[in-house]
Amino acid sequence: MNKILFVTSTSPFKNTSGGHQRTNLIFNTLIKYYDIDLVCFSKDDFPKNIPSNLCIKYWGINTKYSLKQRIFFFCKRLWNPLLAENIIYRNIVYNILSHNKYKYIVVRHIETAIITGLIREGELILDVDDLPEEVLKSRMKTRSNKNYLRAYLRNLYYIWMIWRMKICTTNFLNKIKHSYFPNKGQCLYKNSSYLPNIPYPLEKLNDCSWNKKENIVLFVGLFTHLPNLFGIDHFIDKIWPGIIKKNPSAILYLAGGGLPQKFIEKWSKISNVKVCGYVENLVSLYECSKVVIAPIYEGGGTNIKVLEAINMKSPCVISNFAYRGFEEYFKDGEHLFIANTDEIFIEKVCLLLQSQEWCDRLVFNSFAAVQRNFSLNVFRKYLLDGLLN
Repeated sequence: MNKILFVTSTSPFKNTSGGHQRTNLIFNTLIKYYDIDLVCFSKDDFPKNIPSNLCIKYWGINTKYSLKQRIFFFCKRLWNPLLAENIIYRNIVYNILSHNKYKYIVVRHIETAIITGLIREGELILDVDDLPEEVLKSRMKTRSNKNYLRAYLRNLYYIWMIWRMKICTTNFLNKIKHSYFPNKGQCLYKNSSYLPNIPYPLEKLNDCSWNKKENIVLFVGLFTHLPNLFGIDHFIDKIWPGIIKKNPSAILYLAGGGLPQKFIEKWSKISNVKVCGYVENLVSLYECSKVVIAPIYEGGGTNIKVLEAINMKSPCVISNFAYRGFEEYFKDGEHLFIANTDEIFIEKVCLLLQSQEWCDRLVFNSFAAVQRNFSLNVFRKYLLDGLLN
């Protein structure tokens, strides 16, 4: 038996976000060696070209809950955050399991395992990606609220949920067959292993040196992912004015789909900010940009966009939070710049805009490090070693 059930909430045929890219890379590695039955709970378009060793068992989404159901799930998750399965999704998956035998059941994200009821399966192989308690912890630190009572109640809720999630996920992850994490520091559970995020293979840069780039600061990210939205909003409000003051010719390009209309209107009014929307050919944007930024202050996992920018030979300035998971491979001032404060962010972006020498140094060192540690071959080795061992 050489067959896998692959369950995901993001299409393995798209690459429009970091989550899609990781799903795509895992799926394309597995389908080289196994027959796959696919269950995809996604709004993404149904694929046109289907490999001969792939059978799509289910494709679609059904998450409509009544107010009564939402209140019930909220109360249930207060005690055990892992007990919020969707009965429809559970029945779909377990009906497939009752009629088929699989060598492995591979699931993307804890949330997908929760809603399908697959957290009960001891033979489960899970790509965790983001630990929910870490996402909540980072959110609690960064979100502010002028209503003190609301902020106090919100923090009480976060503290309780972080504690409960930590207990429940630890118990769950120690029981399943295997789990993957994009950060080595998270591999603390029984049968867990490292599976790095890697830059998604884009088309190659043109044969030109990076010193031809214009005075453009670039941010790339899907704005339906809230850490991207809140991070760049903070950057524009608190950091960008300081950069413009020192570099009046600098232009901030924002590339990514899913931006709410109110933010489009807000940012379009700001001097030297260009809202690009979804960009089909990111390579051309990377080619003309002098600096790439990652002002991310909450979330989980590691930031694929940092690796993508480095792979596109772009010098990066990133927040300390966006540096998580890269400590072993990149050093501040050698491979990229890490900004612990808004003032340091301004200083480092301005330095790169004004110094070609610093741009060349960071690009040379960081590009070599990515090729060495975050290649497709490295990714495939870690993934298959986890399955076989």
